[in-house]
This record gives sequence, structure tokens and C-alpha cells, in this order.
Amino acid sequence: MPAPATLLRAVGYFARYMDQPASGRLARRPEHHHAHVLPAPAGLIGRYGRLPSYGLRVTTSASVPDRCGAAQAGNGCRRTVACVDRPTEDIDGCQAAHSRLAAAINDLPDAVVRQPSLLPDWTVGHVLTHLARNAEAMVRRIEAATRGELIDQYPGGARGRAAEIEAGADRPAHELITDVRNWAQRLDAVFGSLPDDLWNHQVRSLRGSEHPIAQLPFHRWWEVEVHLVDLGIGLTPDDWTQQLVDRALPWLIAGLRDRADDRSLMAWMLGRSSPPNLDPWR
Repeated sequence: MPAPATLLRAVGYFARYMDQPASGRLARRPEHHHAHVLPAPAGLIGRYGRLPSYGLRVTTSASVPDRCGAAQAGNGCRRTVACVDRPTEDIDGCQAAHSRLAAAINDLPDAVVRQPSLLPDWTVGHVLTHLARNAEAMVRRIEAATRGELIDQYPGGARGRAAEIEAGADRPAHELITDVRNWAQRLDAVFGSLPDDLWNHQVRSLRGSEHPIAQLPFHRWWEVEVHLVDLGIGLTPDDWTQQLVDRALPWLIAGLRDRADDRSLMAWMLGRSSPPNLDPWR
């Protein structure tokens, strides 16, 4: 089967992106500091695996302004500060996804939330509970980070996450909908009000990796759009926004080599074979 045209276009997008100089892809900082680029930190790891990460511009100086949020080094020593910009596009994408989610679930009856979703072993109620707890976890971690604390994404880790989802999945539809809507609105408010100098503060993912708060709006945007389809209430991948696809697909394509035999993948992309079997996305 020939490779889909959209896949080949995305390969091109990714190649052109990587060909850009670092200054065209990463946050710009004042030129009078000596700067270099760190590898992007690990992204969110959850039911849907590792999400795209942002590169950070690292500025080393004896007199870097405190707006970057790093601790002041003593005795005039040099310090290293990772600065990131407010992810305005991702905040807007997340808010729009929340609006689509609220509209899609607004009138769901009890019978529908008891139905199986498109995810193994999860009902619609499980997916809705997960969406609520995911937003709550982001709010909790951001609020902790602003106090200088680093906390787990979910109390009790993966087991705690699973227990919370299981405990909330059988609630009446109106409770599930209110839970999802209220935490989405609260998260939007937190994203909208977070000061510029706090977006580089670190939060912890489910598996223990750390990354800046600035990654969370896209993580949530991705989470909501994908799970809107997983609900199985009528939305399909055709309903994913083009903005999301443009952001996510190049990264997914870049990870194909970790999930398939190189030669099988190459042969398929050249139209010489059927699609290869992919290892589960982790």
C-alpha cells in the first residue's frame, strides 16, 4: 500500500523544521548573554506515551535577571538559567479543545456514559473521569511549582491514577460532565493567569521525568483532542484540528523508526510493500 500523501507531507514538514537554525525554533533570549541549546526534556508519559517536548535556550551569566526563575548563585558565581516563552498558541489550542469537549459531552445521558469507549476496558465514564483528573493533576502541579514544590502527577503514581479513574467512572452523567467542565475551566484560568517568569518552572510526569510548565498546554490540547475520538460518541480523527495535526504528526513520524523495522518502513514509504507492523506506542 503506498504511503499516504499526508504522511509524506508531514515528513517534509519535519525535515524543514529540523533544517531551521536553532534560533528559528527555540525561545529567543537577550543577545548579550552567552547561550547554547539543551536537548529537549522528556515529555509527558501517560496512557498515550511520550508527547512532543520543547527545546530550551540556556543562558549562562553572572547577572541574569531573576525573571528566568533560577536560584541566585552565591559569591558572584556563574549560574545557568533555562528560559522559555509563554506558549500562547498552545494555550489557545487547549482552550478551543476544551470548548469542543464541553459541547460534545453537554447532553450525554447516563446510558451513554455506561457504554464502552473505543479504549480497551474503559467506558465513556472512564474516559471522562480521566480527562477531569488529568486537568486536576495539571492544576495541582502548576500550583505546587509556583510555590517551589515538585509533586507527583497523581497521588500514588500509576496505581493511584488507575484507582481514581475506576472510582469515578460509574458516576451519573451530570456529575461526570460537571467534573470535566469545571476542571477544564480551572485549568484554562491557570494557564491564562500564569506570569511569564513562571513558565520555565519544572513539573513531574507520571513516570518521574521533569519538564517545564510550558509543555503542559500542548500536552492537554493533545489529550483532549485524542480522547474526544476515544469517547466513541461520534467524533473521528477527521475532526482533529489541522493545527493539532501539524504539531503532532511530524513528531509521530519521527518516532516511527522506534516502532518498526527500518527496511520494512522504508519499503512502505517508497510504495514497495504493505504497511509494517508497528510496536505499541509507549
